[in-house]
Amino acid sequence: MVPGSSESQTFEMMNELNRAVLEIEKNMSNQNGKIIDFHYTYFARNETEDPSNNAVNTRQGSMVVALMPADKRNVRAPEFVEALRNEIVPQPGNDVLTVRAPVGGPPGRDIDIRIMGGDLNKLKETALKITEIVEQLPGTSDVLDNMDYGAEERIITLTPLGRSLGFTTLDIGLQIRAALDGIIVQKFARGDEEVTVRLSRPDIELMNDDIGEFQLIDKSGNYIYLDEVARIDKRLGFDVVRRQNGSREIAILGDLDEAILNTSQFVEAMETSEMPELISEAGLSYKFGGRNQEQDETFSDMGVGAILALVSIYVILAWVFSSWTLPFSVMIIIPFSLIGAVFGHYVMGLSLNILSMFAIIALAGIVVNNSIILVATIERRMKEFDDDKNLLENAVVRGAMDRLRPMLLTSLTTIGGLSALMFEKSLQAQFLIPWQPQ
Repeated sequence: MVPGSSESQTFEMMNELNRAVLEIEKNMSNQNGKIIDFHYTYFARNETEDPSNNAVNTRQGSMVVALMPADKRNVRAPEFVEALRNEIVPQPGNDVLTVRAPVGGPPGRDIDIRIMGGDLNKLKETALKITEIVEQLPGTSDVLDNMDYGAEERIITLTPLGRSLGFTTLDIGLQIRAALDGIIVQKFARGDEEVTVRLSRPDIELMNDDIGEFQLIDKSGNYIYLDEVARIDKRLGFDVVRRQNGSREIAILGDLDEAILNTSQFVEAMETSEMPELISEAGLSYKFGGRNQEQDETFSDMGVGAILALVSIYVILAWVFSSWTLPFSVMIIIPFSLIGAVFGHYVMGLSLNILSMFAIIALAGIVVNNSIILVATIERRMKEFDDDKNLLENAVVRGAMDRLRPMLLTSLTTIGGLSALMFEKSLQAQFLIPWQPQ
């Protein structure tokens, strides 16, 4: 909700969310059976965005809707989310409304742009401009930043008279705090408890336009009005200021429709947009987080792992064949395993992701296994045809004839076993399927 909204306005929006969920359940259940298992709400917290954030904010609220298991309903999660988004009627005072479904795969959000800098106002202004750019891209939804405006703040700026009298903003702040909260004059122990004695004035109220008439005490012990020694400005503050590596940071978050725009395409589109220029002109820096960062880190780790795996394969094969050169004839086939995988992704219009890399590694294992069988057979045939003029040619032909059926059976059984998973409807297997329902 917008800054200054009351708790009752937040409750009205929460009631609207509950009404919309019940209405969607009523309309969809008549045609598709029960689709909602349960739902519950959070008041004064946004549990769906950051469960680790325990800050209480009466302007925030969230609702969690748990659908029935995928194999027990006929409505996909994106369809339910779209219907719910259209059903909700924003109430007066609503600032941001996000409806999204959790997705599997790497952790983090599809859209996660981190902007770093020192000036909070520049960070917020730049984030708002970039949010508009992101929203113009097809396939983006629920785009917002994570630095919300909070309560109104009073900014104290010393006047020339205030400086000449020896005041500092810290002195003024401490005197105002003492007037509002009181002063701790003593602490003492009573049994197992510590008792704090606080001296305060219960009748004072400064949160109005008369704050300038508050009287301060200068270095000489004389009283002087606040508006004579300082200028009081009002501005909206921020609920939470996040830091990363000592620098203030704001994140622009959102979701992508993978059928229209995937994470890699989004990053490429943003890099070629006005975003880098806007951030550079504001004196800020940026990076991509979320799923893009997780995938980059995973691919980097997998690259190191691939090198170690190749070295290990070579050492083992050299030991088995008692040769330093034969392992190369086995391993040279590994790059050919990429041809089918890359071509298949291209034909089906799919992007290479982490699961794709896992599958390519498994495919390389099958290819290496067949290659070992073939090379070992060829080596054995070469020993049998030692006196043959066409030694290598005959050994290769006979070896391939001998091991063709075992290699085909190994490949076909693997393909057949994995193909069955592509048509599996159970929830446990659906994350393997690129076009799986949710």
